[in-house]
Amino acid sequence: MKKTGQFKNKVVLSRKHVIKLLYKQLNNIAELSKSKLRKIYQLYPKVKMLLELFYEFKSILHSMKSVNALESWLKKAGTDNFSHINSFITGIKKDFDAVKNSILYQESNGVVEASVNKLKLVKRIMYGRCSFELLKSKTLMMSIIK
Repeated sequence: MKKTGQFKNKVVLSRKHVIKLLYKQLNNIAELSKSKLRKIYQLYPKVKMLLELFYEFKSILHSMKSVNALESWLKKAGTDNFSHINSFITGIKKDFDAVKNSILYQESNGVVEASVNKLKLVKRIMYGRCSFELLKSKTLMMSIIK
């Protein structure tokens, strides 16, 4: 049997709260007090480094900072030995032009990609059952119903 207080130094966060850390600002997470966050940083210093890298990258993308900010972030993030971050950096370097354009321009092809995904989904659902004409009319009806 475990002694009372054996888990005194542990900080438990649910998956929902960890995900909130990624999508909301730290001050907007009611369940995560400053003392709890300090304790997490103290017990797990790598978490603090990862969150700082994440928030910095997010601010580079959302505030449309310069490409120089991205390049300095890549150098900074590459110095830490996080295999997942290094893999992410490799992916960014492979497709650097696309990432650079997402920083420089507000335009996106997300709407087109979503439409193509919907069309592919309908096509998969109807595979082998119906003619092209029915597929065409179904996709047209879906666009009207929106």
